Amino acid sequence: MIRNKGFTLLEVILTFVILTIIIGIAIPNFSRSFYGFSLTQKVRQLTYLMNYAQMQAIKKKKIYALDFDGYRTFQLKESDPQGLGNKEVYGVVKSRFARPLVFPDNVDVKCDQTRVEFYPNGTIMPVTMHIKNNKQSLTISTRHQRNVVHLMESK
Repeated sequence: MIRNKGFTLLEVILTFVILTIIIGIAIPNFSRSFYGFSLTQKVRQLTYLMNYAQMQAIKKKKIYALDFDGYRTFQLKESDPQGLGNKEVYGVVKSRFARPLVFPDNVDVKCDQTRVEFYPNGTIMPVTMHIKNNKQSLTISTRHQRNVVHLMESK
């Protein structure tokens, strides 16, 4: 009896159905994990930006400010020595580390200040930011320990 080498049509269809079921189960779980991971990465970028602002304020002996547009965008600025009287004038920081940070549309950002200032003596204006999507909620605070940026997972 001569036997052909290969798979029968039934074996190929059954393998295809099993793979389709496995992929159908795995993709939603993977996308949920990636969704939470991307929010965590954006929030970490914001904490890095805040730490960078604090270090630059000390190093350059200038006031740095992180401006929040009230919706989704954070922009780092530095005080201009050509300020008008007692009022500080700020210019946008041009550095690869200080690019504007924009959160996606599906992320809700609440901040109790529209500007966070970082002073040359190392102090930081007290602020609390709540950043969440429908799966995860994170908080950045400078209130818990003086002059330190804390990232906490909220419940």
